[in-house]
Amino acid sequence: MKQVIVIIEPPTDADLGNVLKAATNNQKIPTEVLRIGDTAFLIDAHKSLAFFSGLVHNAHIRKVPYSVFVVEEILHVPKHHST
Repeated sequence: MKQVIVIIEPPTDADLGNVLKAATNNQKIPTEVLRIGDTAFLIDAHKSLAFFSGLVHNAHIRKVPYSVFVVEEILHVPKHHST
């Protein structure tokens, strides 16, 4: 398992804030983590294991629903420029 997508489904913005605050120990989200939505994160588990485990653990203990999906492959598609 190298990369995962974690989606947090907090009932309120405060719940999401509390989970993130606890997962990061009041620091910024690691630069290796790509926030792909308000409540979704693409995480390289090898580079950001502490954030990944903190995010899942804190969501679990706060009973905030979450999902974790393993990313098998990432495709890099070039942007198409219209002429």
